[in-house]
Amino acid sequence: MACLEDLNTHDKIRDVKSSALHEALMDLKSHDKGRNDMIMKLEELEQRQKSAYLRLYERVGQEIGTNLHKTLQ
Repeated sequence: MACLEDLNTHDKIRDVKSSALHEALMDLKSHDKGRNDMIMKLEELEQRQKSAYLRLYERVGQEIGTNLHKTLQ
């Protein structure tokens, strides 16, 4: 009877470990997805910021060029 109880206990422990491992893997995957989404959003924001700076520099360059042209005339 004690051996049968040990086997049952061993099976329960194995099932609990397996379940815990599965849950941990699912949790890790969900965090990875969230982290990857966040990284993609940050990269997108970085690209937008670069584009905004380029547009700003283009406008400033145009203003300088226009004012310089007016001054030289």
